[in-house]
Amino acid sequence: KGKDVISLWNQFEKVDMFASLDSWGERAEFIRHGCDWKTVVNNLKRVQREAPHVVIDFNAVVSLFNVCTLTDFFDELISEGLLDPYKTRSTLYRAISPAPLTVRVLDKKTKDNAKEKIRKWLEQFPTPPHHLIYLLNDIMAYLDEDHSHLQVESKNNIARTFNPFTLINPKTIDNCIVEQHAAMTSGDQGWAN
Repeated sequence: KGKDVISLWNQFEKVDMFASLDSWGERAEFIRHGCDWKTVVNNLKRVQREAPHVVIDFNAVVSLFNVCTLTDFFDELISEGLLDPYKTRSTLYRAISPAPLTVRVLDKKTKDNAKEKIRKWLEQFPTPPHHLIYLLNDIMAYLDEDHSHLQVESKNNIARTFNPFTLINPKTIDNCIVEQHAAMTSGDQGWAN
């Protein structure tokens, strides 16, 4: 406590650091309460500058809040010089509970749009980044799974029991989760079949 972590890391030959980030900007700040995106970027760039031997990798939890913008997040990290799609190790975890925050609640059209966006993003690389292909294929497979057997209650009961949007500022909905908001607030059609 009270010491600069970079000066400590510089005493080691090799350091692996995993940043747990699910998105960027306002969406990152919404998903992970207390996150300040500008501070995150500044800190990661400081590590790159002052401790270049530190390997920075990323972990993300894929949920209804970020599945439609996952590739945009990767593009943001690439543009900031924080992610090399061929070298950076990343881990994508599937959010599995609470059910109303998982991709299970998304309608087929939203899931299909997310999968198509991921496919197109992967096609941009002349040589495929194998690690990211593996991770993103897993997420696309998750979107393809039949989740109806995992839901204890009917989709209507889940909607009544816990609607995550009841506690969210409308500005945040418009700016961060617009892809899912229309589906989630349109009644039965918005919930997964």
